Amino acid sequence: MTARIVVFCCGLALASGVMAGCAVEAEAGGCGLQALMAVGLSAQEAAPGEVLDLTGGDAFTHCPFNDKGELDARGWTASPLEDLPVIWIQGDQSTTLTVIDADEEGKLAVSIKIPADATPGKATIVVGSEQVGEVAQVDLLIVGERG
Repeated sequence: MTARIVVFCCGLALASGVMAGCAVEAEAGGCGLQALMAVGLSAQEAAPGEVLDLTGGDAFTHCPFNDKGELDARGWTASPLEDLPVIWIQGDQSTTLTVIDADEEGKLAVSIKIPADATPGKATIVVGSEQVGEVAQVDLLIVGERG
């Protein structure tokens, strides 16, 4: 199962070639215009305590500004996203399982352990946060303990 979500934090006026609202963010160390980030799990259901592989791709920040905050007419730069929390959510409970960085190709890979106190039913794994600027999620079904 794979989920994709797009987050645009900058106003984009393609017809005039103007980026509104990004220059200040670029000077602060980021652009805020994100690519599509996709995540998936090695299984669609799991029991408490089981380990699943979470993989993903397209985890880049895309920015038309260079590191000086100037519009780069030569093209857009892309940087792998860093410090992406992997968050377990079930009902009103949530916990950060780990924090990961995308590799140079924008790929994500980590093994996650389903919490021992997970209950049968739907759960969600969220990768990223509003602070990072991008969020992707994938749902899974928690089953009773396997024999």
